[in-house]
Amino acid sequence: MTKRLVKTLIISSIAWSSISLSSLASGEDKYRYKEGDCITPTNENWSWYGKVVRVLGAFRRLDDVPSYDIYLLQFNPKNAAPWDKPITGQFFLEDVEKNTQKIPSWMCESDQSG
Repeated sequence: MTKRLVKTLIISSIAWSSISLSSLASGEDKYRYKEGDCITPTNENWSWYGKVVRVLGAFRRLDDVPSYDIYLLQFNPKNAAPWDKPITGQFFLEDVEKNTQKIPSWMCESDQSG
């Protein structure tokens, strides 16, 4: 009886882990962009139109009421000095998804000499 109980517990924990991992993976699908993506605005009115940024992640802000989703973006100005720190900013998820497009990741690299 003990072996059967142990076997049942092992099978149950494996099944539970699979369900948990699949729910985590499906949560990532609700965002258009993922960490590491390179994007650029399609809206000419945006101050950073014509520039490229790297997506650092998508998050739900829980410290404000009501909570909302944001993208954390990193600006790497071209021709910046090596000691210059990249600029990081938070943007409303809906605005970013409506007004940007994904571009090849090499376009976000600071050294594009090939």
